[in-house]
Amino acid sequence: ILGQPALAPYDGGETSPGPAVETDEEILDWVRRDAETARRSTERALRLARQAGRRLHVLHVTSAEELPLLAEARDIATVEAAVPHLILSAPECYERLGTYAQINPPIREARHQEALWRAINEGAIDNIGSDHAPHTRADKDGIGVDRTPAGANAVEQYHAPLDAIFTDPKRTPENLLLWFHHLPWDYRMASGRTL
Repeated sequence: ILGQPALAPYDGGETSPGPAVETDEEILDWVRRDAETARRSTERALRLARQAGRRLHVLHVTSAEELPLLAEARDIATVEAAVPHLILSAPECYERLGTYAQINPPIREARHQEALWRAINEGAIDNIGSDHAPHTRADKDGIGVDRTPAGANAVEQYHAPLDAIFTDPKRTPENLLLWFHHLPWDYRMASGRTL
């Protein structure tokens, strides 16, 4: 029913209340792959890595709930966040972009985006990925959420939002300065330290 909260099965057949959706009775990816499922998946991957005595690189972290687990596992895990999760938030991006916002893991609400930026600023995220995938317009313009591929098909779409965030070295998080700028070693940061 359009505009009504959706219920979708996740991990073990339980149900999770989802947001109002407006897609001809189809439920968007981000409802089915909710933050709790992401947390449990990350928790399981960390447990398996510890049991195997192996290091782990966790790609495309998307939820605020995963970040504390990963912060406690810095001895075995590195972390990556993808650009779409940093510059888009649900449900607005789905309303505006439709299937072009459909990626895996899904884009989440603003609170998750804010948590990812805090983690970047605190140095808890080790790198940023693009999540690009070579889908054609025809693929992404397919009929229905369940019939279109997930993934962002145009890396160039990221330039303007990232440029607005990182162009000015004074606004760039200190731990990311050398990712985005060529600065002299005596450049003074907001903390008062030099590079």
